[in-house]
Formats: sequence, C-alpha cells, structure tokens
Amino acid sequence: MHPLVIYAHRRPVTQVGFNSDGDLLFTSGKDNGMCVWDAYTGERLGTYEPHKGAVFSFSCTYDSTRLVTGSGDQCIRVFDVVSGTCLAEEMVKGVVRSVEWCTNPNKQNRFVACRDQFVSTPNSVSIWDYDEDSNKLTVNMQITGDNLPGKALQARWGLYDETIITIHDEKSDNNAATSIFIWDAITGDKLQQIEHAHERPITKCQFSADRLLFVTASQDMTGNNNVMITSYPTTFPYSAKLWNIRTWQCVKTYSSDRPINDATINPLYRADDDDEEVVEDKRDDGVLVSRRRQHVMLGGGQQARDVTTTSAKQGKFESCLFHMIYENELGKVSGHFGPINTLSWSPDGYTFVSGGEDGYVRVHHMDDDYTNDTSAAKKWGDDL
Repeated sequence: MHPLVIYAHRRPVTQVGFNSDGDLLFTSGKDNGMCVWDAYTGERLGTYEPHKGAVFSFSCTYDSTRLVTGSGDQCIRVFDVVSGTCLAEEMVKGVVRSVEWCTNPNKQNRFVACRDQFVSTPNSVSIWDYDEDSNKLTVNMQITGDNLPGKALQARWGLYDETIITIHDEKSDNNAATSIFIWDAITGDKLQQIEHAHERPITKCQFSADRLLFVTASQDMTGNNNVMITSYPTTFPYSAKLWNIRTWQCVKTYSSDRPINDATINPLYRADDDDEEVVEDKRDDGVLVSRRRQHVMLGGGQQARDVTTTSAKQGKFESCLFHMIYENELGKVSGHFGPINTLSWSPDGYTFVSGGEDGYVRVHHMDDDYTNDTSAAKKWGDDL
C-alpha cells in the first residue's frame, strides 16, 4: 500500500472527509485552513476563505454544492463547493466545535452546530435553517443554558433526523463527558442519557453508512481485556465501542494498546446484509469485487504533549483495522509521526484517509487483495 502523503496544514489536522461521490477530499486544520483536494491524485483544488481561526468542523451536502464550516473565530459559514464563494456567514459568540448537514438528501436545508460558552453567552447546541434563495441563516431550535450538561464537542443527527446525539467536554458536569446524550430534534428535550458509556471522556462519534450503528472513540481503559491479536492473548487497556442506534446498547468493544482519538466504520457494511452469502459487484475491468467489509478503523496514539519524549514507534501512531464482528485487530498502517486526530473512509469503502497532529493527511488506497475477489473476504475475516 503506497499512500498519497499530503502536507495539508501547517498546524494539526482537525477533520478529514469525502463528498458523497468520493472524488473530493476535504480537510480542515488549526492553521485557519479549509481545503479541498482531488481524492485520486492528491492535488489541491482550492481553499475556502476567509477563516480567521482554527476550522474545527465541516460538512458537505450530498449533491456536493454546499459546504458548512465551524471555526474558532466564532463564525458559521456556508460556501459554494465549486466556486469557493462564501454564501452566508453568522457570528455566534463562541467557538464552533461541530457542524453537520441533515441526512435527508432531498432537503438538506438545515444543519446542527454546537458552540462553546463565551463571556455571558452559554454553551449551546442549535439547529440552523439555511435559505438558498436569500442565503440567510436562522436558528430553528436551540438547546442551551442549564439544559446542557456542559460544552458539547460534537453534535450529530440521529436516525431520520429525528434526534440529535451529543458528546461533551471532560470539564462537563456530572460525568457528562463519559455519557452519550440523545435529544429531540424538534423540541430540544433530552430523551435519553447513556451514562458511563466510557470510563474516560469520549473524543469522537461516527456513524455507519445506514446510520443504524455508530462508534465512539475514547481514551479510557475499558473493554475486552483478552483480545487475540496474533496467536497469543494480550491485555490492552484502551477501547472504542459500537452502538445500536435503535436500542442504544453497546454491541461490540474494540480494545487497543493506544489512546483512541477517532474511529470510523467501513461504509461497505450494511445492517441488512445476508449473512449467508458474500455480495459481489463487478468493476469496470470485469473483476468480481466482494462488497462486504465489516471493518472498523481506529486511530490515535500518545498524546501530543508527550510526543517529543518518545519515537514514532513507541508513540503508536498507526491506524488500526479491526473486524467489526469478531473484535480482533487485522492489521496496522503506519506513517504519521504524531497522534492521529481524524479518520474517514471513502464512500466506496476501498480508500481511507487519516489526518494527524503533524499536519499531514495520508490517503490510503487499499491493495488489490482487499478489493479484487471473493477470496479476499476470507483473508480479511468476512467469510461469515
């Protein structure tokens, strides 16, 4: 596997992600940068300006026409993806940590955002309406003040855009940082709190392509303490967890030997896959491709403040591939010389991208033995 290595940002990368077609790669960083790249060649196609603070989050619509960003300059901005024109800008009086367009591809005219407290303005999680005709942003619903347990790090849409899922900062009240919160997207009422989802603060939350499962990353020390990595059992303290969005139950735990900053589910997984057969597709060159890949990718490593005291190998800065069902580690991909902050699979499931504290983005196109034929399914643990 020979990755495309992109020196994308002068400071740490905060998020990486693809558009729905998989031909555009977006990256954001703490250097005020928001960039778009050719996902196949690694060529930079453009930047989105003006951001005057670190860009912490972004989201692209399904039709690849609109991009919303949240940044440290206390602004939410909506851009035209092709031209890079800033169509709308709203000052929200607080650092914007997370933004995401709603998941209805036929009507993506609203997004959820969370921002920090600033002076007398409290923390909030808000749903914004975007009017394409007037390019106006208006708040539709807002959860704020005493209703929130503390600063939200991430806010994501639940199934059918009926709920909002939030994770919170480690300084939040009543162990909120180790909990997952579910809110009604219309009224803002708290529907459920999954207490002690992890033992330490949750860092990221990502969904499967069908949004029926989501995985949470944490730097805690829980989970399966007897994981078979090679031919021997080893005790590993850190974990990520897979959750069923219908029952809000933890269904799988992935234990690792490193702190986990992010985790992502291969989009080739589908909850309605027939367990008795391997689904096949045919590429342009006629080669049969197994479309099932029940895999989860984890990334993290030693905390950034400690990086200078150890080597890259000791820092454990590899991306780790796990089997979603069996919970065992299948392999590692090295390359970063700092902690991995963010991960993303391409929509076709055959490319993954990692962004690190070192400012580099690494685009990994999986080798032929991962994609070519049905025998690869057995090699990669998908012969269920």
